[in-house]
Amino acid sequence: MVALWEDLLRRKLDEESGKRLEELAEKINVCLGTAHEVDPAREPELRTALDEYRGALTEKTGERVARLTMIMRAFPAVAHLVREAPANV
Repeated sequence: MVALWEDLLRRKLDEESGKRLEELAEKINVCLGTAHEVDPAREPELRTALDEYRGALTEKTGERVARLTMIMRAFPAVAHLVREAPANV
């Protein structure tokens, strides 16, 4: 299942959008502690970065694919934030 999903993403994302998503993922990761938990002091920054990442991914894949991709790839604490955000489907 994961291989099929990743193949779907590879077909939808070009090199430029892939690089942009990597940059946005780094903005997300700097808001996490060493055990990949959400740093409470950086949660607002994390939520903003998640919104940016979701927007960039949605442009290329659509809302449902973007949301599911983020949930599948995220650390558990981040996936929780993604799940609690309203779905725009």
